[in-house]
Amino acid sequence: MNAPVTGATSSGDAATLYNDFTTIARDWYLNLTPQEIASKVQQVLAGDTGQGNFLQGAHATFLTFAQNQAKQMYPGLAAVIGTTSSTGGPATPYESLGWARNMIAQYTGLGSGDNVNLTDPQWKWVLSGSAPPTNVAQGITQQSSTAASQASSTATPGQIPSADTLQTYLMQTPQYQKTNQAKNQAWQVGKAITSAFGF
Repeated sequence: MNAPVTGATSSGDAATLYNDFTTIARDWYLNLTPQEIASKVQQVLAGDTGQGNFLQGAHATFLTFAQNQAKQMYPGLAAVIGTTSSTGGPATPYESLGWARNMIAQYTGLGSGDNVNLTDPQWKWVLSGSAPPTNVAQGITQQSSTAASQASSTATPGQIPSADTLQTYLMQTPQYQKTNQAKNQAWQVGKAITSAFGF
């Protein structure tokens, strides 16, 4: 995601910082607009004193900012923040929730987990550790009271939901009902019922 950024130093530094900050914001689910990222780049460029490690310092400062914001916004991810990933860099919420994004993509027909934005209103409960929504106005089919209570009882406030909780929620979304996976599952259930009755 690139946007024109102007600053006190070369456009190369501005573009590098913009891309770097955009990636960090995505990795830590800050949900900053392009204008907000550009503003942060402007602030950093305005404070550039010409030191040799300017870009590395700006990266480290913005990364610390992102980590602190994520700790406050997503307490369920606190155990991940500050640890090291398998690639040697800092473990990010984006990386640690790859399983959730992939499951959402699979059950909604979105293709790849990279197409799933967990800050979207339909998915932000995953990040916040809230119980899954059951509100039709949010684009979700109304759950039965049994299913809703099961999903809610498995969600610990402030904690990332389990795979079972997320799967239960996803199978009740309108998006899932339109997927081939849902159609195949319905066909399998129908076939099992007719076989049980000797048809």
